[in-house]
Amino acid sequence: MKCPRDRTPFEQTLARGHQVYRCPQCRGLYMPANTIDPLLGSGEMLKLRSLCSVKQSNLACPFDGKPLGEGKIGAVTVDLCLACNALWLDWGELQLLQKRRPLTPHRPAAAGKAPDSDHDSGLFEAAILIALGSILD
Repeated sequence: MKCPRDRTPFEQTLARGHQVYRCPQCRGLYMPANTIDPLLGSGEMLKLRSLCSVKQSNLACPFDGKPLGEGKIGAVTVDLCLACNALWLDWGELQLLQKRRPLTPHRPAAAGKAPDSDHDSGLFEAAILIALGSILD
């Protein structure tokens, strides 16, 4: 497989024993769906899709060639494949997510208050950061 940004062949690496692909040129990270669910928990990619507004990206999924969607989490744009649920992160996006929100444990919503979708997206961000932290050198 090749990087959707610059077409450089990926290097394969492991994050918690699961396959992740990294571009040696642009340093972006590609996470196929079969990696996301074991790392982050079943259904987390669907949660991300529901929490962010998605528009079509100019990039194609390295796995299936379908157009990637751009999802906004706060001010940070991530790319995701709406067909296969893969995730593409350009270099620096993880760091921006990390700066945007400290890694804090989940706190239930106060009685009578609806859950905060921004807080839920923060939990997703935290899970990605924890899962991939070992390969961010």
